[in-house]
Amino acid sequence: MSLMDAPVIFSPAGVRQSEQCLLTVTGLLSHIRERMDEGGTPVVSIVGAGGKTHTLNRLDQELTWLGMGHFLMTTTHVAMPAALSVHDRLTEDMGQNGGWWMGRPSGEHPGKLSPPSEAVIVQVCSMGRPVIIEADGARQKACKVPAEWEPVIRPETTCVIGVMGLSAIGKPIREGCHRPEAVSRFLGKGETDMLTWQDMRRIIESPEGLFKSAKDREKIVILNQADSPRERQAGAKIGECMACAGLPVWMTTYTG
Repeated sequence: MSLMDAPVIFSPAGVRQSEQCLLTVTGLLSHIRERMDEGGTPVVSIVGAGGKTHTLNRLDQELTWLGMGHFLMTTTHVAMPAALSVHDRLTEDMGQNGGWWMGRPSGEHPGKLSPPSEAVIVQVCSMGRPVIIEADGARQKACKVPAEWEPVIRPETTCVIGVMGLSAIGKPIREGCHRPEAVSRFLGKGETDMLTWQDMRRIIESPEGLFKSAKDREKIVILNQADSPRERQAGAKIGECMACAGLPVWMTTYTG
């Protein structure tokens, strides 16, 4: 499979995978097909920091390549998709081929995309086509702890992908994290203290952390920014701990 922006994918142990299809490696494609075979709508919400948009864009590419019509949207605010049409209502031809962005320009945040109306979201999430949702915000930081109102996970969600950026490890919390005061408070550390792999593991594992509000839905962890042996070593330590908890972890890098 050869597509633009293909990630390099590593196993939880840090072993480079020959397969570049994120859908296949993570098992997400099986989840999507099972839901569709059952007559349901697979709805995937992406939360966290440090690679949500990259992950969404990659899944969009792969679903298109596989000939699976699908929808994309946000439940918060995201940068307006470049060179793409955005729709605020459904028409009969939508969802048959390729990806369809649903939403409205944000009146409060110029250049940002807001969710479509509740009625449109309900329609999209009942059409039997895959729906990929960016359900969290992090201001392009690599790590975060969700605020009281975050993440915004739709009740129709069937799988939650939690993303964290490994580049935050080894940096001061105030440098690598969104809302550093909240992260510091959560970890009981100072904003100038370094974020460790143990800290990131704690954020991933905590019920008030990465998968807050995910409940008993299927979960996948993607540790993005595995750009160097240092990041991959830290990611492998997290992956080893998550394996004991039965949580699938994969590492990705888009730098080659």
